[in-house]
Amino acid sequence: MLNLGKRIRRANRAQNNQAENRANPTVAAKGVTAPVLSNNASTVNIDSNSPAEEKDEECDTETSAFPEWLEEVIKCPKDIEFLQPNRIVEEKSRKSIVSSTPSIYASLKPWQTRLLELHAGKSGVSCTLIDVDIIDGHGLGVVETSEVVHYEALSYAWGDPTPVCSIQCNGVDIGIALELATALEYLRPQAGKRYLWVDALCINQGDLPEKARQVKNMLRIFEKADSVIAWLGVPCSSSGKFFCAMRHVEYSTRHVNLRKFEGSGQQTSDALISLNAALHSHLASTWFVRTWIRQEVFAAKILFIQIGWQKIRFEDFIHKVELLEDIIKSALSPTTWNVIPPTWGVYQSEYQHRGTDQPNFKLGVNLPSYVDYWRMVLRSGALFQVSDERDRIYGALGLLTSASVRFFAHLPADPQLLASTFPIDYNKKFTEVCEDVTKYLINTTTTLEMLDIFGDRTRLEPSNLPSWGTDWGRNKQDFNPLSFIKDQNYGWGNLFTGPLKQDYTETGKLKLRGVTIAGRLTNLDIKKEILHPRDRFSPNYRKSITLQDIMRSPTRKVSGGLVNEIQNPPFSIVFTRVDENQKVFVKTNITIKSQDLDSSFANFLAGSSYVFAYVEDRSDESSFDMADLHLLVPRTASLYDIVVSFFGSRCLHLLRVVPHLSNTYIYLGPVAAVACGLEYTLKYAARGSAFTKSIPQSTAPGSLKTEEFILV
Repeated sequence: MLNLGKRIRRANRAQNNQAENRANPTVAAKGVTAPVLSNNASTVNIDSNSPAEEKDEECDTETSAFPEWLEEVIKCPKDIEFLQPNRIVEEKSRKSIVSSTPSIYASLKPWQTRLLELHAGKSGVSCTLIDVDIIDGHGLGVVETSEVVHYEALSYAWGDPTPVCSIQCNGVDIGIALELATALEYLRPQAGKRYLWVDALCINQGDLPEKARQVKNMLRIFEKADSVIAWLGVPCSSSGKFFCAMRHVEYSTRHVNLRKFEGSGQQTSDALISLNAALHSHLASTWFVRTWIRQEVFAAKILFIQIGWQKIRFEDFIHKVELLEDIIKSALSPTTWNVIPPTWGVYQSEYQHRGTDQPNFKLGVNLPSYVDYWRMVLRSGALFQVSDERDRIYGALGLLTSASVRFFAHLPADPQLLASTFPIDYNKKFTEVCEDVTKYLINTTTTLEMLDIFGDRTRLEPSNLPSWGTDWGRNKQDFNPLSFIKDQNYGWGNLFTGPLKQDYTETGKLKLRGVTIAGRLTNLDIKKEILHPRDRFSPNYRKSITLQDIMRSPTRKVSGGLVNEIQNPPFSIVFTRVDENQKVFVKTNITIKSQDLDSSFANFLAGSSYVFAYVEDRSDESSFDMADLHLLVPRTASLYDIVVSFFGSRCLHLLRVVPHLSNTYIYLGPVAAVACGLEYTLKYAARGSAFTKSIPQSTAPGSLKTEEFILV
């Protein structure tokens, strides 16, 4: 039998060539007659064996009989028929088709959208756009009538947006992209009409103000749909056997070793190769990586995966694809490779409002903060593709502002208020939208938690992002070490002065209030070496130690055949802040003991991104007692940088003065500190994790006072 690895590679190359041919709109397929189906049903359901009904049990021994499902796959034809749009527009005619598109749209009110009424037919797609109100309860209300329409929402990847096909909408020929035209060919009913919500047609894409309003409505539209149809495209040359396997494969087949059946015949080998090629083809769909798909999966009550006329529930598709991949790997490994998209786990975890729609949902114990939830969603968004960088944020707003967020994050305000206050403006640049995220989180949480995030800020991309901004186009590693520290004096509604409300129209600027802790640094230490702490409790430490050594376990030293353990001095990470309450400044130290420190964050601090710095204390009663601490500052620090405490933050920050501009600074990053030795760890924390000290305000020259800082 021919080597399976070579056969798989050959089959995959052939599959790619066929896919390219189908993607070329100038090569239209010959007319293919669709199978005769029941009225208004244009799909064939293939989820005959739902994993929910199968027994999730481990088999102690492998099944020795030849699998029945594989016998069915061998018998099944390899190819299945597929359609392509029959109204391809020649390039010279596209301009006139595109120019007629705006005529089908009338203006909408903020609470309205449109529905696509798809008509039955065989000679080209015909539809009507109807204006509807987004009402409470099920369905959408037809404008100026009492009729309520139930509908489905289409979830698909746009592909090439060039309008190479035409359909008739409201009696006018308009141009649409090939992928959408193909989907509509399959989705139109055999008789009667079908109501769909399709973003490319139901939103006037040329009207940016309308587009911004409809983006805010999209989550609700998908939530209200009876079901969501995820269109993965037309079948491939191996889809016949793939759909057969999806119908017949069962959970117990995971434990079957198909390698011993390789010699059973060429047909078995061909079937496995066909399944492998189909998996690669269908899972390569851009539906799995388009950023707008996330909120559509998140909002769906019921989600169906559709390929051609074949349809299966999302959860069944997930389980059966994983089964088939395991089976094929066990039979053909190492000639196969992982075909599961990197976003697979994201879709699984976010489906049905992150599982809150499911009857077995359990509320988490330690919910993340609202800022951490935004970070988690936007950072994972780097796995997805966008045609417009601004959609990395706008396309995730449904996940971030949904009412269901209260089940998996601490909300600082009413969910409806959160959803309505984020500005959507497609006239802004991507960097300005990134700025809006920081300002929005400051305004809604009334904290500066967004600035308390530790990460490597030495490379901010794109270059025109302000120093305090965050690039949400990359999945960078960062840390929020204080997010789970309980602090009754911190956050919205506390008794202290909070941050200023940020203005979305002031591009590139962040205005904050606070106090200067140190007007300059006295020393910088790249090696982060700590000299022998003068500790009267336990003086038997080594002469000096680096921060990296401290993070490790005690060092063992061999001398004269004896092994002596050299203890590391106890240490804690200290986060200092100063709050304002009437005429008093209140200094708070929050300490995290070494045993409670997250190992990833510890390694980050000990790495090259941060260095040690030292400051001098004030000589009067307003001293902050910082001289005995080893400050951890960003490695871009210089001796002329200043250390400040912003009102609303829980740690110190490092700023660089901008010459010739009053109160204007470049933001370098948050600051932590190390207290080393038992004497100092006790000094900077009382018996709990926080220690406070009150410092009276004074009007005397040189005394501590509230200042305004403009970050650029």
